[in-house]
Amino acid sequence: MFRSLLRILLPALGLVIASGGCQHRPTFTFAAVEGTITKGGRPLAEVQVVFYGDPDAGTLGPRASGATDKDGRYRLQSEPIRGEPTPPDGAVVGKHRVCILDLDVQADDVPAEADGTPLTISRVGKKRSKPSSRVPPSYGNVKATPLRAEVRPGPQTLDFDLR
Repeated sequence: MFRSLLRILLPALGLVIASGGCQHRPTFTFAAVEGTITKGGRPLAEVQVVFYGDPDAGTLGPRASGATDKDGRYRLQSEPIRGEPTPPDGAVVGKHRVCILDLDVQADDVPAEADGTPLTISRVGKKRSKPSSRVPPSYGNVKATPLRAEVRPGPQTLDFDLR
């Protein structure tokens, strides 16, 4: 009787253990995205472009970002997905909120005087006042940014002109 019970329980136990190890990860479709960021028609160099999936529109998945070069051009790369060896190029297909952050002005990286006055260090080591952001604050807030984009399947160019 004990042996017949073991014959039934052992295979069932094996199935339970095997199914517990096979967790289904969400699958996302990615599309290559590049473009140009300008302000008043002029290229905006050294800004970070961040695409956040818009949960109100049903777009979920890892965020994607890229920095602009001297000509204001960017190319997105998504955050790494757990268990994947390399992060995917591009952004998740769907609707996104787009944030723009000025890399020249990063408050967390800026040293301060004893009185709290922010300073930056120039390339030659001289102290100077903290530069003002070239990007309005609302563009850096995921809830307040006026920029929206829809990423469609296939490679695409998405340009933004800041006001």
